[in-house]
Amino acid sequence: MAAYDVEDIKGNLLLDSTTLNTGGTATVDSTNSIDCTGKAWAKIFIDIGSIAGGGSLSALALLASSTSGGTYSLVSGGDLATSNTLSKANIENKQLCINVRLTGKNPFLKVRATTAAAVNSVITQIYAISGGSQTVPPASTGFTYTVNV
Repeated sequence: MAAYDVEDIKGNLLLDSTTLNTGGTATVDSTNSIDCTGKAWAKIFIDIGSIAGGGSLSALALLASSTSGGTYSLVSGGDLATSNTLSKANIENKQLCINVRLTGKNPFLKVRATTAAAVNSVITQIYAISGGSQTVPPASTGFTYTVNV
């Protein structure tokens, strides 16, 4: 098991509590990004709150840019909805994780959440940590869904 120096790890809140529904906000990009310049890996944690009956997320995707104020684009393989059903039964009040190996990727990261439902889906928060001394993120256990990109 690799040791991680706490001084090497950086964290940032990407999005505070928000409610999604197609009658109002159907898609939201995280308000903040995390600057992973000089880091080897990042972990994005998504805390899902309550979801009304029939609610779901149709996308929960990692975005990256070469600069903090630049254009953010979807990272290939970084959408949790591609390989998982993000329905109320599967994700309500759960925590999801995106592990990112930063080699060859743009260093500024955000997350985009989208719902196709007209009922409320609450994202409690999205936060991220990044580190540079190891090439692989620390192991992820205890999450409902994890995707590695």
